[in-house]
Amino acid sequence: MALAQSQPQVIVQESKDLRETIARLNERLDEPSVTAGTVTGDKGIKQAQDDYQRLMNNKIVIQRAQCHACMSIAERERFIKITEI
Repeated sequence: MALAQSQPQVIVQESKDLRETIARLNERLDEPSVTAGTVTGDKGIKQAQDDYQRLMNNKIVIQRAQCHACMSIAERERFIKITEI
């Protein structure tokens, strides 16, 4: 019988804890978020764009290399010249 009576108290306490947690989260969501964006430097937008472009170029080179076995000798020589740039 004591167990049946303690369950509602646990539920009430958990509900209260959840309400408090949600209230704190809502307060944090209402606070302004501060970010710092830089254009140059190691962490800048330009560096990120350059890194992305390098990754995309490497992806193309890898795709071409996978087809390397299917190429004629002349095509392989052209491919090597293109990838050396």
